[in-house]
Amino acid sequence: MTGELFVRRGGSQGPTLLLVHGLAANAEVWDGVIALAQRCWPGRWIAPDLRGHGRSGASGSLPQASAGLRLGSSGPAAYSYSGYAADLADLIEADSPVTVLGHSMGGVVGLTLASGLFGVTVERVIGVGIKVDWTEQEASRMALLATRPPALFDRRDEAIARGLRLAGLQGLVAETSAAATAGVIEDLVVADELVGDRAVGNRRGYRVAFDPAVNGIGPPPMQRLLAAADSGVTLACGEFDPMVTVDQLRALHPDCVELAGLGHNAHVEAPELLWETLLARPSDRR
Repeated sequence: MTGELFVRRGGSQGPTLLLVHGLAANAEVWDGVIALAQRCWPGRWIAPDLRGHGRSGASGSLPQASAGLRLGSSGPAAYSYSGYAADLADLIEADSPVTVLGHSMGGVVGLTLASGLFGVTVERVIGVGIKVDWTEQEASRMALLATRPPALFDRRDEAIARGLRLAGLQGLVAETSAAATAGVIEDLVVADELVGDRAVGNRRGYRVAFDPAVNGIGPPPMQRLLAAADSGVTLACGEFDPMVTVDQLRALHPDCVELAGLGHNAHVEAPELLWETLLARPSDRR
């Protein structure tokens, strides 16, 4: 993978709390959890924008802002759970034990990092809202979305609204919040081919700071990841999460938690409840 990663950091010497956001989001969704970590975590914390998200570089198909985005001129970038895990391993001090708190896709990346193949010591993975059951139609739809160019908007607020919808954050964070504004970038679209059934000329506008090719990462191999994890693992989901149920999680793993009254973005909806329920409780190490 290429390009620089944007990373938020804090804390001091001690165990590392690694916060990994989900699909189409960015590190700012952890604001509530970070506020708690600054008071309660006995070490350092790290919250990156994953590659192809927010302020981090893409994996090849999307250049940085102002470099010009060429519609229809390149295929999907190569994103993978192992590629993301390798990125994150580079951020961690070699002697620091790690607890990963990952949301949705970020939880899968955390499980991948816990395999022991990336040179870091993961003591615990907490995966929140991981979608574990996929139909063929759902997987095919995501693969199709990975081939589509990003939409360009004339107005910044239009791009912000789209970004919040893609990340499932509409109605949960303000359009002026850091999570919303970090998810948009101004760019130049260079179109020298047909887009759909019409030619589109060069123009500047706003797009969601998310590489659509990430949609092609594919359903996670949960059974294999759980079997390989050399760490304690807790799987959790909101009571009203439309992506996953606690029964689906329990079919895969014994240490599962249902977060009462919450939906898919529990870390945004109720960071205090998430902290007290998941980070303040021990996990049975496999």
